[in-house]
Amino acid sequence: MTSGGAQIIGPSAARWHEVLFCVEIEQKRNDAKWLNKASEVIRLKWKDKNERAARSRARKLVNGVGQAARNGNNGQHEEQ
Repeated sequence: MTSGGAQIIGPSAARWHEVLFCVEIEQKRNDAKWLNKASEVIRLKWKDKNERAARSRARKLVNGVGQAARNGNNGQHEEQ
């Protein structure tokens, strides 16, 4: 693939889209409105990801404690 006179070869060829995105970001970094919108999108993405991970951890905790209680050990380990 050729982009702007530079040819991408080797392992980077599979990641050509990342190179193009970096070029676009570099071109738009001085546009405050665009940068604000991009930052907000990234912030919301991470917020959503963290909330989903917290819900998943909470479900595992509830399910794990419930399973231990049903097994009769209430989450306590036996000493050997």
